[in-house]
Amino acid sequence: MASLQQFSDKYDGGLDKSTPEGLEEGEKSIANLLMEQVEFANVILLNKADLVESAEQLDKTKELIKILNPEAKIVTTKFSKIDLNEILNTG
Repeated sequence: MASLQQFSDKYDGGLDKSTPEGLEEGEKSIANLLMEQVEFANVILLNKADLVESAEQLDKTKELIKILNPEAKIVTTKFSKIDLNEILNTG
């Protein structure tokens, strides 16, 4: 799980599925691993939402996540506090 700020920083320039230079065949960048986690998740926690600079940045991140995984439930959290019923038995 990455923080909301980390995710936003990785994708600020948009989606890029290319393999960065310096990685060997079969290796994946952090950005690619994050993207795969989002694409296959049932529930996505946007943690540290209180540290995001603006509501627009939060909305932009949610829109990006919806592009990657339109079916996933998106939950915004602070300090990773969440009702377990929101994340257990979701698949």
